[in-house]
Formats: sequence, structure tokens, C-alpha cells
Amino acid sequence: MKSLQRPYVLWFGRPPRKDHESEIAGREMQLQVVTSQQPQMRYARAAIFWAADTEFDATLDVLERHLVACIDEGLLVYVVVSDDVAQVTHMTQAIDDLVFKHASARNVIVRNDAVSAHELANEALLHDPGPVANQALTFQGDISSLTPQRKLLLQRAFSDSSILKLTPIKAGFSGASTFIVHATINASSSLPEPMPFFVKLGDSAKLLDELTRFRKHAEHYITWNLRPNFLVERSIYGVSEGVLVGMFVEGSKSLVECAQAGDGEKYIAALFDETLAGWRKRADLHKGPNSVVAALAAYDRHASIPSQRVKQAQLLFGGEVRPPTNLWRGLLSAPRQSWKECVMHGDMHGDNVRVRKDDAIVIDFAQADKGPACADATSLEVWLAFQSDGLEVKQWQSWVENLYRPDVIDSMLEGAAVDQGCWIHGCLSKIRRIGRSCVLGHDEYKRVLAVFLLRHASFEANPSDVEADEFRRCFAYWLANRLVMRIVAEAKNLQVETA
Repeated sequence: MKSLQRPYVLWFGRPPRKDHESEIAGREMQLQVVTSQQPQMRYARAAIFWAADTEFDATLDVLERHLVACIDEGLLVYVVVSDDVAQVTHMTQAIDDLVFKHASARNVIVRNDAVSAHELANEALLHDPGPVANQALTFQGDISSLTPQRKLLLQRAFSDSSILKLTPIKAGFSGASTFIVHATINASSSLPEPMPFFVKLGDSAKLLDELTRFRKHAEHYITWNLRPNFLVERSIYGVSEGVLVGMFVEGSKSLVECAQAGDGEKYIAALFDETLAGWRKRADLHKGPNSVVAALAAYDRHASIPSQRVKQAQLLFGGEVRPPTNLWRGLLSAPRQSWKECVMHGDMHGDNVRVRKDDAIVIDFAQADKGPACADATSLEVWLAFQSDGLEVKQWQSWVENLYRPDVIDSMLEGAAVDQGCWIHGCLSKIRRIGRSCVLGHDEYKRVLAVFLLRHASFEANPSDVEADEFRRCFAYWLANRLVMRIVAEAKNLQVETA
């Protein structure tokens, strides 16, 4: 039997019986009765808190001090209480107050004191605590965002390494910190440096949800070389924060870089016709009660649009500008139409598509779910349209204002050509031709497009370019307002004509 990397079982509370000691030793684990204030968890795999009968109060105090650290270190936490409803209820509530449900569900077991020594030892043996934290690991590069908790996660995720070189990747809106990581693996000193990793550090529950969504929606529907390949053995989830690790797409560029260089149409075609083909070919008529807009309620952020931005939109661009709530209600009140549904990425933008050779590789599936078949196309076009780097502001504004006129949207959906004054024209022409194949109703694409314009108007301006980005987001709101008002007006006219 291979020796355990983490063989210790920590014991708190009432002292263990002889059968506990023998069952644990019989599985080649080592029992450590904890009497100090700072238990050594680095080489432990489980912690047993025996809080039955008169030990309940004192052991609960100890549990409250150490539970978070136990889970963050990967330990199984086994809590034993008396067969007493009040003790069980109070202990369960205390655990819920200390850690999130996603952490306790994976790492905490509560049993009464009738539990056998065999079961305790067996649960500890079968639990995988993950790797030992490598406290000698050296961090290089931009490590300003590495808190002690995040360093611990990386020490465990890369326990087999001596050096980690971290390069930040442009942050999104999830709050996670993402890095390209070059690791010096101890066992490969005579071999070339391994391919780089991507590492995402952030909210543990969100990272778990992202992996779950990836496995459900992408793992078996997107070819392995056109999506991330996560390394489950290096991905670790603590109470509040976790680390998600995968192989980085080396030698790739973002889609927006390629689009600005004039190659956007080629890679947009590859994205929808090849990478996402497994989703798109399964698009079907939506059979539920939701309208195409209501189906995007989870992605709606109209309530987060700053009131000052709404006022600025009217001051800068003129006309009647309605509050966000009125626009959202207008979209929800539009007549129901049949619409196509399939899996959608949910956060499709130019930095979530990596380009290498002829391939368009999609990353970040944190918001993947079932939704309108045209949602990813509208999300991508809005994001690309508001990338004005290197373009003269007034010219960019004129181009985009024309591209988002309702009649121009309709004609482009039907395949009409537009002025090719800028790379944005070519990209939006390609996206809208693709979008046309995903819709049924005459204004389905426009309704979904309005949702993503409002969404774009809701986020904070880019800190590196606040004034210019604030202008663009105000303009996005103004365009959304114009589009929604036209949708509402057309719907009313249609009702009058058919009355």
C-alpha cells in the first residue's frame, strides 16, 4: 500500500477510545490528539471534533476557532454530538454560521456518538485532502493581489513546483483575478519548462459553479482544443476563496486584437460555425412560458445603470431618454413571439475568445446556461462595437450610431452591405448574418440586442480610460433607449393594425 502524503488525523474534544486508535492505526494513519491552540494541519487529512455530552460546549468553542482553517487546508471535518435534537440542531446552525453551504456540504459530516470507530477511520482514509502546501514556493511577477489566503491556495495547487511566475490577464466583471502562470516543476528539472497554466483566484462558490457549468454545457459539446482544459487535481476550493487551474492557450491572441487588425470576420465565422457548432445545431423552439427577453432576466442589469449616466445620455445626445426601468418594462411587455433556444456562453466578448492559427477558442464559462440562440451573437457585437481604441471619437460615434439604427439593423440581418469605413462594420455585418440564422421573430434579434446594450451601459467605466469609456457607456444607453422605444412603438402599431 502506498504511504499517504497526509497521514495525520487530528482529534479534538473527548479523548479517543482504544478502538478509535486501533482503527486509525490499522489504516496506516497517525492519530494526533490536539491540546495546543495551533494544530498542525499541513500533513493532516481529517479532523474529528468529539462534542458529545458534557464536551459539547468546550469542543464547539474549539470547532469555531478552527473550522475555516480545516476546510481551507482540505481536511475532512467529522463532528460527533450526542443523540440529542437540541445538540444536533445547535451544532448544525453553528456550522452554517461559520462556513458557506458549498464548503460544509463537501467537507463536514455531523454524526451522533453511536458512530462506529470503523466508520470514522474509513471516512478519514477515503477523503482526499489534496496536496500538502509547499511553503517554500517562490512567487515572482505581479503578486500585489496575492493575500495570505491566495498564497496558501497556490502553495497547495502547485505543491510540486519551486517557482511560480504570475502575469495578470485583463480582469473581467466577475471579481476574480486571472493569471498566466509559468511554473518550475521540481520533477522536471531535466526537461523543458512545461506549458503555461491559467489560474483563476476568486470566490470559491463561483469557481465551483463555473466548473459545473463547463462540465454540463461545454465539456461534451465543444472540441477539446477549442475550449479550456481544467486540471481538477490542481483546482482547490476553500471556504471563501478558491483556485481554478487549467492549461493556457499558448501563442494565442484575443479576438479583439485580430478584429482590429482586419481579421475579425474570419474568426467570428470560426467561432460560430465550428467552435459553438455543438450548441447551435441543437437550437430548438423554446417550449416554456418565457418571452425571449424574460429568458435573459439573469443577465439583466438595468437596475445597476447609474442615474447620472442616464442624465448624461440625454445631455450629450438629446431626444427623449427614459429611465432604465421603463425600458426594461417596455421590453417585457412586447408581444410574445416564438424564439429559438440553445446553450449560450452568457459572457461572449472579445477577450473571452482566444485566436490561434485558424481556431477560435472560447474561455470562461462562468455564465453558461440555456437561453436565446442569438444571445452570444448580440453580446459579442455590442462588446466589439464599443471598442473604439485608435479611432477618432466623433467618427466612431457616427459609425456606431448608424449601425444601431433600427432600420439598418433590419437590413443587415437580411444581408445588406454597409459602409466599410472601419473594422467594426465588417465584424457586425458577419455577426448579424449569423444572428439571422438564429432567430424566428421579426424583431427577436433587436430585443436581445437591447438587453445587451443596457447591460453594457450598466458596468463601471474602465479605470484605465475612465472619461472615454464613460462616454461610450452613456452612448450605449442612448442607443438602447432609441432601440427599445422603436420596438415598443412598432408593437403598438401592430396591435392597432390587427385589432
